[in-house]
Amino acid sequence: RFNIMAKKPLHFDEVVNRLKSLLNVNADKDLAKELSMSPNAFHNRKKSSSLPYPQIIDIANEQKVNLNWLINGQGPIYKDTNLEPSHGSEKSENAAQSVATHHHQKNDIASSQPPVTELITKTIEILESETVFSNALSANIQAFHEATRAEQKLTELQANTEKRFKEMDRRMAALETENNKLKEQIKNTPGGSSRLAANEG
Repeated sequence: RFNIMAKKPLHFDEVVNRLKSLLNVNADKDLAKELSMSPNAFHNRKKSSSLPYPQIIDIANEQKVNLNWLINGQGPIYKDTNLEPSHGSEKSENAAQSVATHHHQKNDIASSQPPVTELITKTIEILESETVFSNALSANIQAFHEATRAEQKLTELQANTEKRFKEMDRRMAALETENNKLKEQIKNTPGGSSRLAANEG
């Protein structure tokens, strides 16, 4: 399983070379652009051997590349083995076309929300990764869960309050109906109208 915090040291240059090969770029400034970074920011990361993991993960997802291969150089290159290059066959051409297509469509990725099952799977992978992303996601989940529960309780409280008001209105209407019936009964008794007029006055 891929682990950003693996004890084995990661070699910045090796990861960068794999990224350049994948994205078909040669210069650091061009790779920085693909990573949505300024050349200076990339240079500073290179000096400190600090990999920009969020951008690398985005590229791996966009290119459908195995993140373990991209970071650690292990496992197949592509998540879908049908995209693996194969000399002397159409697979190599198809793979190249697929990578080029994903590369040129980088800014055209659909913004629709992924399926819930996909989000759950990715969430589990991050939480089990024992990385800084795991801690950040865990904290966010707790915060969002508490906010969601609070909103649910508020919704329930509003619903209960509205229900009680409706019940009070129903009872008031019933009491008013009963009161009118009593008035009619009193009116039909000798001197009833006079007594009602006196009470209402």
